[in-house]
Amino acid sequence: MGISDACTAVSTPTVRAPLNDDAYFKAALLALGASAWLPETTASMAWGLAPVSVASIAVSVVASSTPKHPGLRVRRVSQPPDPSEIKTRRGLRVSSIPRLLIEVAAAGGTQEQLDALIEAAVRRDQLNIPDLAATIERNAGRPGY
Repeated sequence: MGISDACTAVSTPTVRAPLNDDAYFKAALLALGASAWLPETTASMAWGLAPVSVASIAVSVVASSTPKHPGLRVRRVSQPPDPSEIKTRRGLRVSSIPRLLIEVAAAGGTQEQLDALIEAAVRRDQLNIPDLAATIERNAGRPGY
């Protein structure tokens, strides 16, 4: 190998495969700690109920003040959710489907958005109506819900 070959080999950048969507979600969770979870529309993306947009990742944490993290929408809650309302999907902590529906509504989601999420969850056999009723009852009267 000559000098010009060695220079070419050194200056050629390594091409890496693009990150998959779950890698972005995992990085967002890691940035805010082990107790963080993906809420509302981000959870709906992780469940496969909505198209993925890594430009708009939300993460929820239980905290007394809202942590700042560039590139993430951090949602602070003062009380931890009921354990049944946080699920693990593909290694990601996410809001359960009943909880994400409540979160989307509380965040100002439209009736159209909620209808689309409910329809997608029903079509995928992912929505349990008794779980939805119990989640609504548990969260009744909470600020933002």
